[in-house]
Amino acid sequence: MPLNSAALRVELQNDPDALGYPTFAPTWTDAQVGAAMALLNTPLPAYNKRGTQVSRSDLLGELHVDDLVAMSPQKQAYLQELLKDSIIKNTVQVRDSLTGVGGVGNAQGSLTRISTLVGTVDASRAEDLWGAGVRVQSQHIYEAIQ
Repeated sequence: MPLNSAALRVELQNDPDALGYPTFAPTWTDAQVGAAMALLNTPLPAYNKRGTQVSRSDLLGELHVDDLVAMSPQKQAYLQELLKDSIIKNTVQVRDSLTGVGGVGNAQGSLTRISTLVGTVDASRAEDLWGAGVRVQSQHIYEAIQ
């Protein structure tokens, strides 16, 4: 389900998971918006659902350039094709395809970080509601509280 103002408004008004959003009002200060945004975007153990898909930016964030340079041309081409999508699915298969002969090296820890990333890790409330990689921005909250 894509992030939308109506669903975000309901989340902020009702706080169903008792995250501690500021008391709902259409006149939130910037600090209140920031607090709600932080609560929505902070990974928590309660939302550890991100084992089957991962965002492109999260995957890229775990790769060190030295480990990428060590990859074979075939694995580099595979990675470039993979990164065309903003959400990468079947992450265990992706991890296995990026590793092995000619794959992502681990001299700088990339392989270890990718293995952790594609395993079951904490996700945020925003990701729990709207999918892997979703981040609520202040503009989303301002639209939702109007």
